Amino acid sequence: MIHEDAIVPLYSLSNLLGLPRREDRYGIVMRRGGRLYAVSVSTILGMEDVIVKPVDDEKMLRMPWLTNFAILSNGKIILVIDPYHMLEGELNATSL
Repeated sequence: MIHEDAIVPLYSLSNLLGLPRREDRYGIVMRRGGRLYAVSVSTILGMEDVIVKPVDDEKMLRMPWLTNFAILSNGKIILVIDPYHMLEGELNATSL
């Protein structure tokens, strides 16, 4: 993916989650440690301020990329993922 004249590695969120392949239409660009990464997604539902709560369920803690949950303004609860934990395996594999 090209972002601001730089080549950015692009990873599919569906693949990272082990879900069936979908047509990804958007790329979310992230920066960590001076490096850019992008995760492709099929849909962006919007942005919203949320109340974030830590995950303390034993079963959920087994998934290191699942860091928190959030309560939306309509009362729905959503899971919050840490994309860097999800990309960790991919990044380690490509740096060998």
